[in-house]
Amino acid sequence: MGTITLDDTNAAAMAALRDAEPARVRVFFGSWCGVCKQVLPNLLQVNAGLEGTRVTFEYYGLASPPAGWEDPEVTGSEITGLPTAIIYRDGREVGRFGGANDFAQPAQVLQTLLAGAR
Repeated sequence: MGTITLDDTNAAAMAALRDAEPARVRVFFGSWCGVCKQVLPNLLQVNAGLEGTRVTFEYYGLASPPAGWEDPEVTGSEITGLPTAIIYRDGREVGRFGGANDFAQPAQVLQTLLAGAR
């Protein structure tokens, strides 16, 4: 039996996401946020790999603090840390993930959340 690598896990998650039911992923980030700068490229790769599928992405950039945290979009979505991704299906929130750990492997996290949102 072979060893399962991170690339294998990522490939399996991406394959599942390509066949996923329609979903919208709304990502809150800040250009001033060090963690965002470090891990957002991981999600951008997932986004690029899902172009043309039923999983769509939109990005909402926060202004620098403190104004960014007072933004009605941020308070209304109850964002308490960055980056944060909220997953919607049929206009209703079905999950969210955030922080460096989740954004390190966003394909797997997104696939797990969408699988549980049936």
